[in-house]
Amino acid sequence: MNRWIGAALALALAACVLAPPGLVFAEDAPQAAASEAVLDLDEHGEAGAEASITGTVRANLVSATLPSNIAFTFDPAAEFDPTAGKNQVDTPSAAAATNNSVVPVVLEITQVQVKDEGHLGENPLDGSAQTLKLKAHVNDQWKTVGGAQELVERGVGEPGTAILALRPKGERFASLEAFEQYALLPTGSGGPTAATPLRAATLPADSTVPLEIYGKLASDRLYGEYGFSVGVTLKVRALQSGESWDYLPSAN
Repeated sequence: MNRWIGAALALALAACVLAPPGLVFAEDAPQAAASEAVLDLDEHGEAGAEASITGTVRANLVSATLPSNIAFTFDPAAEFDPTAGKNQVDTPSAAAATNNSVVPVVLEITQVQVKDEGHLGENPLDGSAQTLKLKAHVNDQWKTVGGAQELVERGVGEPGTAILALRPKGERFASLEAFEQYALLPTGSGGPTAATPLRAATLPADSTVPLEIYGKLASDRLYGEYGFSVGVTLKVRALQSGESWDYLPSAN
């Protein structure tokens, strides 16, 4: 029996508007320099030399429009395979981020917290509580020690465990490990911080990119519907010179 779980990603906005002026496409401001050129005249009495002109764009205003809340539903019985586009989460089409700037920007996650202690409610049979625990891996992680397998970290398997990621809609990941690098973990437990943010999406100039929640949930609840909420703080900054554009949704 499919059991849909209502959930929400509460999004807070940080450092989105009126970012301080800075270079967008060049790491260093161009410097004027002079060099001596020895020119040999041709038969017409003419000569030439190449010169390059380097320009720099300064972003005095970075502006983006982001959703303040994304309500989504989980189906724990659905198949989950991020490499094949199979997801247990249904995200509304209204979830999107718009870049109002004239330069491309990066959407980053600086904080993650499970709200209300991740309480999913009480079991209607025995009244026991079930809480949400966000995980970094889909499957259990093992390593070989002395020829034997040793458990390193539990994945999504125990009741109340889940893995979540916020990415552009329609993305297919090259591998399970590629998906797991975007896992939303509570700040302080390996999750993002302001110093080491988690990249969510790249937004081209003057464009809207639809967003999607990717995830897998393990649950032992047999009756009724329930929900949970995860708080995420977002930051928008200008894309820097030489920085990867990351995944962008296709036009189809």
